[in-house]
Amino acid sequence: MTVNAANTTRAKLAAFAMEKSIHAKGPLFAALVLTEQIKARGLLSSGDRFLRGPSAKRWGYGKRNGQEVLRPLGVGTAQEYVGLLREMASTGTLDLDEVASFWRDRIRDLFAGKPFRIEFDESRGLRMVVRDIVERAEQRQASMPGSHYVATAMQHLVGAQLDLTLGAVGHNKYSLTNESSVRVGHFLLGDTILHVTEFVRESLVEICRADLRGRRRPVIATPRRALEASEIVIDEARLGDQVDVFDVEQFVALSIYLTGKVTLEGRKTAVVDLVERYNELVERFEADSSLKIGLRQQKKPRRNAA
Repeated sequence: MTVNAANTTRAKLAAFAMEKSIHAKGPLFAALVLTEQIKARGLLSSGDRFLRGPSAKRWGYGKRNGQEVLRPLGVGTAQEYVGLLREMASTGTLDLDEVASFWRDRIRDLFAGKPFRIEFDESRGLRMVVRDIVERAEQRQASMPGSHYVATAMQHLVGAQLDLTLGAVGHNKYSLTNESSVRVGHFLLGDTILHVTEFVRESLVEICRADLRGRRRPVIATPRRALEASEIVIDEARLGDQVDVFDVEQFVALSIYLTGKVTLEGRKTAVVDLVERYNELVERFEADSSLKIGLRQQKKPRRNAA
């Protein structure tokens, strides 16, 4: 697609978004998912039935079927949107990749400058700080199909804590696997190589095999929710006795404790240092500033004097 054609496509989409007030997260997300489903399933030539009734329940995103995805956009607006895409297709100017890119950019703009907001509550464990960050990333990622907020946040969290524990380590080493473009961060620590990933897939198993052939010890850090499934994949590959798999929450939290930050003030300082180093890494290596973390420390309520 030429630059002029892309600009024309974006201008038409921008006009449609303005006319239909597609500015909030829900409608933008619905437009993006609808676009990707049209491309993946070839729905543009199947009429409008896939937008209504039982047909709308045969597609969707994650646990949400088409009806639920389209609710913020509205079926009427969705029909008009599909009509716009058909009109562009009839003139030979439709590029669904460019259309999807337009909606991703709109969602990214919506989140620009809005960091993940977390709170340090001294009554909770350190791993809950990491869990809060991963959950914020999951929420953000759910609003932008095809993004890598979770894997990117975990990579820089682990990298930040490694810096604080071991000194400067190599950063921004990652790969995108062929399976759903899963992002995997890599840290070489002596003869150990740490892989940080949202999911363990066959391609990462092959990377681990290559590590072992190269006399390196592979270690995997993954979200708590994916830990059991990841261990199963590694065990089925007969690598369970050679590859360590850790919950990223416990990996980061335990490394903080091992640095001697065992008092309340020590834990507070450790979390502040972790967030500051994480934000520095995001600033250095990522174009999306919304990956940064905004930290608020919960204050104890004051007791009334007796």
